[in-house]
Amino acid sequence: MSTTPNITDWKLSDLQNHLAMAIDLEFWTIPFYRVAYHALDSSHTAARAAIDEVSQEEMFHCQSAWNIAKAFGTEYDFTTRTAFKYEGTSIPHLNFSLESPNPATTAVTIGGSSYNFSDYSAKLDAKHFSERINAMCLVEYPDWTAPTSQQLEPDVTNYASIGHFYAAIKTLLNETTPQAFKGGDLVSASIVGGKDQVGLFSGNLPSGFSETVTESGTKGMAQINNLINAIVEEGEGTSSSPGSVPSQYQFNSTPDPHFDAFLKVYKDGLTQKTMNSGGAANIMAALPTFLTALQAHFKSGGKSSGFMSAMFAFDSVISSQFS
Repeated sequence: MSTTPNITDWKLSDLQNHLAMAIDLEFWTIPFYRVAYHALDSSHTAARAAIDEVSQEEMFHCQSAWNIAKAFGTEYDFTTRTAFKYEGTSIPHLNFSLESPNPATTAVTIGGSSYNFSDYSAKLDAKHFSERINAMCLVEYPDWTAPTSQQLEPDVTNYASIGHFYAAIKTLLNETTPQAFKGGDLVSASIVGGKDQVGLFSGNLPSGFSETVTESGTKGMAQINNLINAIVEEGEGTSSSPGSVPSQYQFNSTPDPHFDAFLKVYKDGLTQKTMNSGGAANIMAALPTFLTALQAHFKSGGKSSGFMSAMFAFDSVISSQFS
């Protein structure tokens, strides 16, 4: 049996850049989804519960992306990233036009029903709830073609979705045939376990699930693959809506993947409360304090004080912007 590795077009720096962008997108969703949650009146119990659940899972996904990135030696600082903007229809690092039909411009058929997500907004002060839920469906939209080993792209904008990107990473982490970066260094040799790892969600995940990358080399690769599986199964899938999250990856025993959960909200045709004048600016003004607390908490391996209070304070600021 040959042990000659497959050589990709990627360098370690390409992978690190991709992983940093994955953290960007996973975090970007959290304020956006929390605003959508608070934009709904408390009488919309089911919709609010679904959005609340997904926003919690996105924090787990953000943590998972961080843990994977750190295992590959990626440098990342929440306080200096420039992706956390909520303007126009710009969602960081996603290029919906790569899919045909483009779900951001064309109605798509899913499960025999037609859906139109084209009227969407990435603004925190979107005028209509439909604009919010359309954007949320696009972020989680699963109907992408998974890449092959020939589609590993150093340029992250060559991916249609975060799920498409994660599938490419899984190709790179193939455990059957050793994979090597351009230049010949084995991918597995770049994995170092135990570096800046954070595990905040043991109480939300199935018993025995490993939130962190504690091992190096090929054993660490298996842990990374498991984290990617959890992210993809819970929300950012690469094929038509999976219907149910496998039990070994369910967060809070929730079977609905993100896209399915948001489709149910989409179908409800809900209206939202009015955001106070200057509400979006107030939320953005409060964001740096939360990012500073998050960076300190993650960098310390989850040992810094003040993170939970900062998170709840930020959520309170969001809540207070609606009348």
